[in-house]
Amino acid sequence: MAPNEIWQQRALVERGMVLAVLYNAPLAAVDLATIRGCLDMVGLPTQMTMLKRHLVHLEQRGYLTEHTGHAMGVSLTTYALTPDGRDLVVGANTDPGVNVPAFEG
Repeated sequence: MAPNEIWQQRALVERGMVLAVLYNAPLAAVDLATIRGCLDMVGLPTQMTMLKRHLVHLEQRGYLTEHTGHAMGVSLTTYALTPDGRDLVVGANTDPGVNVPAFEG
């Protein structure tokens, strides 16, 4: 497998793991640092710039939404799954650009 193909496959897995993190999160929305920390914990460390690209890709495909809130001078951006994102995680839909890990539950 050529190096470019390896990076493309890794991107598919990283996007799928982002959706899996959001699906399994105990909160309705999750911030960027939490998503990155979860990817690190499962052995998939991801550069912040690449993670942001994945989030933009997933939002453009309609799988997640981004929300930025401001309170007491602090800005926090969070991400949440859309119904289409949930369908992709549980296998009701497929997308060749996202490799969601097998879901049990």
